Amino acid sequence: MIHYQLSINQIGTPTRIAKLLLQDGKCNYCGQYFHENDNIEIDHITPKSLGGKDEYQNLQLLHNHCHDHKTARDGSLKPKFSGHKLPLNYRWVKDMLILVDEDCACDNQVS
Repeated sequence: MIHYQLSINQIGTPTRIAKLLLQDGKCNYCGQYFHENDNIEIDHITPKSLGGKDEYQNLQLLHNHCHDHKTARDGSLKPKFSGHKLPLNYRWVKDMLILVDEDCACDNQVS
């Protein structure tokens, strides 16, 4: 996943400036004001992976942690990983990808 990460001092393009003004200097996700040292990311309101376009109307500025939270909730990561098979020695355990050592008896507890 690629995020466009920048500090508030680096917001210089016309699109970023316009979005910052339109949003009254606030994150569209949490509603809190951006501060000088905040990392601000450009987000697709409707994710591109879910049919969203790379258009001005579909962009917003979010804190980087808000962007991560929104992305986790909106399901935009799922299409990127669906259909991919894991190598035989990897397993998902409680939302973590782990390497299973078939020769180690301790790994039998992980399944």
